[in-house]
Amino acid sequence: MKKRVLFLLCMAFAMMAWLPPQLWAQTQPSGGDGSIESPFLITTAEELKWYANYVNGESGDNVVHTTACAKLMNDIDLSTVCGKGKGNWTPIAKYGIYTFNGEHRFDGVFDGNGYTISNLYINDKNGSNLGLFGYVTPTTKKTSVKNLKMASVQIVGKTDIAAVCTSGYNATFEKIEVISGSIAGFSDIYGISGCRGSAKNCINRADVTASRYNVAGVISSIQDEASNCSNYGKITTGTGWAGGIAGGSDGFTTIQNCANYGEIHVTGTVNSTDYAVGGLLGYPWNIEISNCANFGNIYLTEQSEFVGAIVGTVQLKKASGILANTCEIYVGGAAQANVPVLQSGIKWLEDNVDNTATCIIPTAEQLASGWLAWQLQLNCGIQTWGQNISTEPKDAYPVIGGSVLYAEGSCTDDLSAATSFSNNPGVVTHKFTHHDAVPATCSKKGNHEYWYCSDCKKYFKEAICENAYTDDADPETGVWIEMIPHTLPIDFDENGVKYCSVCGHIEGEAPMLVADEASPFNGYYAFSKAGHLVWLHNQVQAYAAVTNPSPIESIKCYLANDICLKAVCHPADAAKTWQRQTGILLVAKTPSKAYLTATNTLSATCTSTAQAAISGCSGT
Repeated sequence: MKKRVLFLLCMAFAMMAWLPPQLWAQTQPSGGDGSIESPFLITTAEELKWYANYVNGESGDNVVHTTACAKLMNDIDLSTVCGKGKGNWTPIAKYGIYTFNGEHRFDGVFDGNGYTISNLYINDKNGSNLGLFGYVTPTTKKTSVKNLKMASVQIVGKTDIAAVCTSGYNATFEKIEVISGSIAGFSDIYGISGCRGSAKNCINRADVTASRYNVAGVISSIQDEASNCSNYGKITTGTGWAGGIAGGSDGFTTIQNCANYGEIHVTGTVNSTDYAVGGLLGYPWNIEISNCANFGNIYLTEQSEFVGAIVGTVQLKKASGILANTCEIYVGGAAQANVPVLQSGIKWLEDNVDNTATCIIPTAEQLASGWLAWQLQLNCGIQTWGQNISTEPKDAYPVIGGSVLYAEGSCTDDLSAATSFSNNPGVVTHKFTHHDAVPATCSKKGNHEYWYCSDCKKYFKEAICENAYTDDADPETGVWIEMIPHTLPIDFDENGVKYCSVCGHIEGEAPMLVADEASPFNGYYAFSKAGHLVWLHNQVQAYAAVTNPSPIESIKCYLANDICLKAVCHPADAAKTWQRQTGILLVAKTPSKAYLTATNTLSATCTSTAQAAISGCSGT
């Protein structure tokens, strides 16, 4: 027996040695099927590794799963599956399997769900396309990765390297933050994405180094837009094509409400527009820039006319909003005098100088007081720029998504020229009334507790008037609560009706639609119960709610039996109420015909059989 057990153990170890490394240390998630409606629910590093192999066609079924979706359900520490002594992380949708115009294009969606992936490790000095994801090129423009944080990222390679996605195009990256780490290589090195696409609400804090060229804090090249993005990491390049937010742009794109706080170091020579360097954007090609700021210094070894505080010296389409700069440009350790926000060498599309931007070099007081953040926010439709100026540690600069600033005065005053600010909403005066929370019923909407200001017409969540609801029933932001369903029995009664036990709402059973070409009533609804008339009434009410003026559709129906309306409208005063509420008038024309007309809404022709009649409803 012992020999048999020993033999089986040896066989097991032999099988493990035979298996490819990508099949070790992986576990299939227990939740989800990988569809967009039911993504794989990732709870461990081993499950994330399985997902990578599944997408890459290396999970055992030898099928490349290009549309597989996943969602994190926990923070994930990858140190159990990659690191020194454990090997490198294999990118999801790795290059080679996924290529430009190749057979496979990653079309899935990865939702970080607000969780953090830590300790991504890749050390391959000759490697390329190294990151959490490899090559991402969805079949249509879409958000491919969202709601994700990454910490302690350590990647060393040669080309096309980034924390989240190494290369591709058409993808959007939204609400992503690289909290810490170091990303380094020879060329095409980026903090978040090397994929040409869009970046929204992204933050990079990792240091990013390209010993040669092509480097940026957030994204390689803007294909559509970069908005509400920030870089705090140190950017280092050998010869240029570098920016705090993006290296370049594809043309006719936008960058708005973005800020760079990280230093940019150029160790070589920037000698042409092809290698331009800018605080936010290195190579701007026919791009619109609006409401952006650079607070990071730029360090050069040699003077270059292709380096700018905000953008490199290439070509813009339009500049608007606020463009602010506090950076110094150092050459050989010496700060250059009179650094402009936008340098004069910049060209404009078709030589049309479309520049309405207010260029600002703020004073120390304007920075510390929140004045610059206030000016930037004035150009935004929603809360975007803020700054903590009240409690330590204070923000030295305006921050995208930072603490909200308030200016003293009435909520309806024009405070665009304000100079004194606070993080306390109490400095703004409102005329408000308090409203208690009211639960929703089946007949009336409810509301959350709120304070309504009659001046600015806002619904605030608290008496300090800091956070406002939207004037709708949005489940996450709205002040109102939608009506709840009626409390109805499961089955219709013998009259074909149901009553709500709370509000008395009545619903009628749907009649049968005759589908018999040989019948004279083909295409007619057969009315044989009081509930069928209630059904007609509710059809009319539904049309009236969504259609104005009345629709051209009509409902044809016939009386298949005598119908007594005592169950729905009796005695006579109830009958009048029924007629008033339904808008249906019964007018006898001949002994064998009657016409039901829905006033102002819907035409409904009702033909009776020779013996059928409606009774029990006086007042018609």
